[in-house]
Amino acid sequence: MDNFLSCFCGIIIPMEEELNKALSVAWRIIGIRPRSVFEIRRKLNQKRFNEEIIKEVIDKLESLELLDDKKFARQWTEERLRNRACGKLLIKKKLMDKGIDEEIVNNISEELLPQKKEVELARKIIENRDKEPRQKKVFFLRSKGFGWEIISEVLDS
Repeated sequence: MDNFLSCFCGIIIPMEEELNKALSVAWRIIGIRPRSVFEIRRKLNQKRFNEEIIKEVIDKLESLELLDDKKFARQWTEERLRNRACGKLLIKKKLMDKGIDEEIVNNISEELLPQKKEVELARKIIENRDKEPRQKKVFFLRSKGFGWEIISEVLDS
């Protein structure tokens, strides 16, 4: 009975068939955009695949180098910085929400957005907001994920 899984409705399904279904779901999800391990795990859980199948799918995708949290975090951060300028705090929060390990998040954010680059980015974002009051600029930069140290440096210079 090791090669079979039971379904909620009492039907016995061969494990290989269930694995193929789960892989098919994962392929579709990854085909839309790159995903983190956490996102794939969550989606397969929502589809009610058992943990053993989910682990096999994740292992298979990782062995094919289609699932890699470091690579995903780097790609996602580069894309985010290219299309929607934001600060390190927002990038860290979004990556953590996607289940990326804190160490990976910290390394990627430091590498791709060092303080000097983050200050330049914040300056660029508010360059057309000369006439706005300081407090409004502060709120705007905070909403974009910039920390107090960056905001102070930008507004005090």
